[in-house]
Amino acid sequence: MAKIEDTIALLNPLRFIDLSDINFGFDGNFAVNQVLNFQNPKCYFQPWQRSDTLKLQGLFEKSPTDLIFTDPVTGAIANSVSWALKDTTIIGYTFKVYELSFPFTGLPVGRYIASFSYTDTDLTVHPLVSEGIDIKDVQENTILLKYKHSENDFNVVFNTSIEFEFRVQSAIQNFNPKNVRVVYNDQRVNATQLSATPYRVFKFKLGYQYGVPEWVVDKINQIQSVDQVSYNNIPYQVVSGAEYEYETNPDNNFMGGSIDIQPIENNFKRYQTGPGTGPEFIPMQKVLRYYGQSANLVIAGKFNNFSDLEKILITKRTPATFVLKVGTTLGGAEIATFTVDQTENTFTIEWLFGGTTTLYISGLDGADTDVYVVYKQLDEAAVPIGPAPATGVFGAKGTCAIYREVTPGDLAVHWNLATGLGNANTPYAGWAWRDGRNGTDDMKGMVSIGFDYNNMPVVGTATGAKTINLTKAQLPAVGVGISIGKAASGSWRTGSGSGKPIVRVGGVGDGESEPEQTGTSQNLGNGDPVDITPRSLIEIPIIKLID
Repeated sequence: MAKIEDTIALLNPLRFIDLSDINFGFDGNFAVNQVLNFQNPKCYFQPWQRSDTLKLQGLFEKSPTDLIFTDPVTGAIANSVSWALKDTTIIGYTFKVYELSFPFTGLPVGRYIASFSYTDTDLTVHPLVSEGIDIKDVQENTILLKYKHSENDFNVVFNTSIEFEFRVQSAIQNFNPKNVRVVYNDQRVNATQLSATPYRVFKFKLGYQYGVPEWVVDKINQIQSVDQVSYNNIPYQVVSGAEYEYETNPDNNFMGGSIDIQPIENNFKRYQTGPGTGPEFIPMQKVLRYYGQSANLVIAGKFNNFSDLEKILITKRTPATFVLKVGTTLGGAEIATFTVDQTENTFTIEWLFGGTTTLYISGLDGADTDVYVVYKQLDEAAVPIGPAPATGVFGAKGTCAIYREVTPGDLAVHWNLATGLGNANTPYAGWAWRDGRNGTDDMKGMVSIGFDYNNMPVVGTATGAKTINLTKAQLPAVGVGISIGKAASGSWRTGSGSGKPIVRVGGVGDGESEPEQTGTSQNLGNGDPVDITPRSLIEIPIIKLID
């Protein structure tokens, strides 16, 4: 079994000092004792409201003693709370996970210190005493942070479902509107906005100017490293790449700082799916889009248990009226039948599936339509993630790739089939098909070959052909049969010498002798072009048009 030292992680909302090991380290003494001799000591009492709840977790080999709240002046005990042993899925370690939860309604308004002790495997007792805490009904100019993490990290076992709380002197100010835009400029620099996501950025101001000791700033930095933090019950995240701007007080070890944060609940947010929990939540709504559809649809792998088929919307460009069937079998109408007689058609269905089902939409053969299938997954909650990052972010300008539709329907979701451009709010925004449109090379029916600087034309030059016509010089050097025009008669001999002249010898009979006559009997071929296309797989070459 692996061992780990007894730990009270830094993410815990109280700062404890081990009285058995006072030292000069950052965590080795109370903040008031860490000022220099020419500075003015200043006591700090951590603010808490009586509506807050203290939650602590420790990893110990042996059960710790109760947490005791005492008056720092009189030493009188105000209250105490026991630790609870928690069940976890962690295996292979000897430590145990202990937690406590204490609502501050259990303390009168006033100032306190908290203390407890634990015994390590060497039987050494470690008395831990907290920095001072200040309990009030209302703490002005403070924010309550609630925080947890999606996996066990930072010396905390988060799969016990613990969510810590920490109150601090702070404010969220200095609103700054931001926007992530993807704009495509064609060859004539005509700008087309492909996507845009507005979002908000604020300054999280910690401690104002010279407002909190260094250990509080350290706690906040630890807290803002987990992936789920709310500020007065509003979730925010530190902006990517942001760093604290600090101000320090030369008179003591207090400081203030600020950093950019952004709300996760973006008003213009996108959604990702997550498990639906609780009796009430917003389900995930999804849309399947099929542009230029002129054949019946078979939609597999989309509808499962708790899938609610809400509606089908059809834009009809052909004038003819047709009957649309929606069913669970090929050509079937088990779900619904509609008459498509308008240019714009909306058909409400509300059909709940009880398991994995393939959906068949029939009647589209020969039509010219755009089809939208709208459904909800009732066991998936719409989980906000924001602000949405710019789409089409993979690949720099000029990057070439091959696109393949993996899931039926993705082609129409990812691409505008009429323009060959990637749809906004998909990973292919900013990309285009290399089919001669949008200023791209025309790669239809072509393959790419590697560039050879010494022997090849410049990049982008079309070479080769799909077919060729063979010339005589390209034929293989093999013998060709000839035909006999007239049989020889008489005797012919070849003369001697370098020239080898032919000498006629008198023939037999009354006629003169003569040689055989020869000539071609037929052509070898018709001169048809030779198809030299290699064995191929049809795919869509694409190129990134913007950075």
